[in-house]
Amino acid sequence: MRAEGWRGAGAEAPAANRRAPSAAAQPDSRPQAGTEAQAVSPRRDLVAAEAATRPRGSAAAQAAGTALILAFLLVPALATSRFAQGVATDLGHLALAALGLWFLKARAGVLCLGQSAFMGVGAYAYALAAVRGVPPPLAAALGGAAAVVVALTVSPAVVGSPTQGAALATLALVVVVQGAATGLRPVTGGASGLRDVPALAASRQVAAWLPWVAVVAGLLVLRWFLTTAPGRATRATRDDPVAAGRSGVNVRAVRRLALCICAALGGLSGAMTAGQFRFVSPDMFDIALSISILVMVVVGGEGFLGGPLMGAAFIYFLPDVVRASRDFQTLLHGTLLLLVTLYAPGGMAGAIAAIARWLKRWALGRGARSPRPSRP
Repeated sequence: MRAEGWRGAGAEAPAANRRAPSAAAQPDSRPQAGTEAQAVSPRRDLVAAEAATRPRGSAAAQAAGTALILAFLLVPALATSRFAQGVATDLGHLALAALGLWFLKARAGVLCLGQSAFMGVGAYAYALAAVRGVPPPLAAALGGAAAVVVALTVSPAVVGSPTQGAALATLALVVVVQGAATGLRPVTGGASGLRDVPALAASRQVAAWLPWVAVVAGLLVLRWFLTTAPGRATRATRDDPVAAGRSGVNVRAVRRLALCICAALGGLSGAMTAGQFRFVSPDMFDIALSISILVMVVVGGEGFLGGPLMGAAFIYFLPDVVRASRDFQTLLHGTLLLLVTLYAPGGMAGAIAAIARWLKRWALGRGARSPRPSRP
């Protein structure tokens, strides 16, 4: 009995002698200052991080790109000459193709030298469909879809090696598309091309508006896409594909998606080009065009969404400014690409941002040096 009583007493004594942990020993369950806000809205931290990594002065570069778009949107409405409307149309087609290549190279980190191949596929798909009675808007959409199908065909070689392998695969694609357009004479017309292609728009004024409407729509869609989870995965794939893969990002799928977006914009640009000239030939979409579009992206600035638009305008008017013939355009573009890569990696948009920062520092310094008015 005593043993049993001792066991009972011993079993009850610790329970009785247990003390509630002091307030100092208890962990503080109250949310710390700022912790609740971070837990409730993690998107705020993401936006702050993206703002911190965005190049300073980008607002000035974006304003320049917006002004360029507005200027060429007003050209079809104000210009009465066919030459001015033709210039606005041609530049819009190049800007749309450069926008697609900018997304693939600057945001996904994939080097592509075959944008002219996607444009050629879209142009021929539009011409073949429109000649057979397909409505021109639907034929243009089919042109973009055909370019996406071709991009999916070559994607295994592109997504595996985003630099050397992608460059070689897309460069070979240009040769293949040109060879197919020349060799399949019963379908494509051979070296002579296809003539009497139905026009995409009923008037030149509408034809000059269409590519810039597509450019604005592409800018808005890409701007929205870059704020989504796939868009952030695209940037992560470009910055560090190994770390992105370990974080659960399907790197190959992300690169494949970026290639399809690039091809869709390039195919739509080619379809609009065919609808404008009402003629398609293999010489219209050669390797020189791919190099020119790449130069537009690099010269315009890869760090800014409006960079390819400024680069397209600069490269388009550069031969007329320097009075260079077509034979020297490739040499001029190659030299310009080398100079920008070595001495101005930010391109035109980066230069505009740097000038804006310098002007801001100059204005602040001048305001600090100005004497204060004396008190009476």
